[in-house]
Amino acid sequence: MDRATEIEYCRNVFETLFKREPKFLRVIDLQDCEEWKIHTNLRIHIRQFCDMLSDVIKHLNDPQLCLNSIREFGSSYASEPSPEGCSSSPRPHVPSAFWETFIFALNNAAKDMQVETSSRSSEVSYFIV
Repeated sequence: MDRATEIEYCRNVFETLFKREPKFLRVIDLQDCEEWKIHTNLRIHIRQFCDMLSDVIKHLNDPQLCLNSIREFGSSYASEPSPEGCSSSPRPHVPSAFWETFIFALNNAAKDMQVETSSRSSEVSYFIV
């Protein structure tokens, strides 16, 4: 998968996630932003997801490396620093429903990409014949 396709896939995942459940925009501090689709925070999360996805694809033959990349990505959402003056341990701030919706968005984006790819293949074969 080329980088442009990968970025488009990752963008589709996050857009599907936040369109389906706008309340999860608070996870990336965009709950009060009407222009969240073009916000820098969203781009950062898309890039982090793309980097993780690339690592997983690169290391498919090593499940432990894949798992480590996925865990690292997830841990960036699983906790946030405690406010000043509180205990130094991180506190959870992402509900489990976020991950369920994220999985739905992953599947949805993959289906969209599959339809788009097969559509392009059909167009190419039509012109070749």
